[in-house]
Amino acid sequence: MVLTIEKKYAPNSEEEDDHWQGTTSDDTDMIVLHRFFDKHADKIGKELLSLSKPSADGDITAINGKRAWDGLCALLVDLGSPLEVPRPSTLNSSEHREYLDLMARYAHRNTESMKRLFVETDVPSVRVPLISQSILAN
Repeated sequence: MVLTIEKKYAPNSEEEDDHWQGTTSDDTDMIVLHRFFDKHADKIGKELLSLSKPSADGDITAINGKRAWDGLCALLVDLGSPLEVPRPSTLNSSEHREYLDLMARYAHRNTESMKRLFVETDVPSVRVPLISQSILAN
């Protein structure tokens, strides 16, 4: 997916305003936006197309609304169905294969530089009653 960024220009000047706005985007942002536009495409389309009604004074927003809707439709078709929302695993850490592989792969690494990022806390152990475990398994 290609994300276009609108360039800002300084008022009364042809020079670009190149300073960083303090935000970045990543794959998670793209996934969330894809899911949002897919879910709300009908409402967004109605709103954009309502701008498309030509006005007597030749308002350019009518053309821009139609173009934006056409572009969004084309993009959603190109992207296909959005990814499913990830579901938390019901496995504990000793059963989770990917977790065990990750831990084994990085077991030899020194973690001293990371200690300042974590805080030790008391975590009460939670026991799931046997009847609940059988419900969760199904």
